[in-house]
Amino acid sequence: MYEDENEKKDSPRKLTPQQVREAKDAFDLFDTTGTGVIEQKELKIALMTLGFETTKEDIRRLVSELDSNNTSTLDFNDFLQIIHALLPTRNARKELEEAFKLFDVDGTGKITFKNLKEVVANMGEQLTEQEIIEIIAEADKTGDGEITLDEFIDLIQDNAIF
Repeated sequence: MYEDENEKKDSPRKLTPQQVREAKDAFDLFDTTGTGVIEQKELKIALMTLGFETTKEDIRRLVSELDSNNTSTLDFNDFLQIIHALLPTRNARKELEEAFKLFDVDGTGKITFKNLKEVVANMGEQLTEQEIIEIIAEADKTGDGEITLDEFIDLIQDNAIF
């Protein structure tokens, strides 16, 4: 993707130090194995939760540009480059609403434990029930055990990197 090493170095640096720190937190959340890389299948859900609307084709294209050794894995620098590439196309509120709908699989207007567990499983992720409970607890301001659209948006914006 980058032939000029200086261009490669400069790309992630266009993000603020706070954005880079928070991107690292998001990356680590989806680096479920602790190996310092995320797989292509983990990338889509990571980007969804950050409010980026991407298609499978977008993911394949971005990964193929960065994954020169065909491992289907991306390190943190690759993750930053993908975020940087997607920034100009963002409509944050609309994308957050669309991301919410992906998690609200039964269309109730709320994300339940069952919804989140189903989406995570469908994405090929392996989060424990306790990890899912912790995610819901962090977002759930009313204490009803469910995440509304506003709570979802608040969670993402409170932890927003962009």
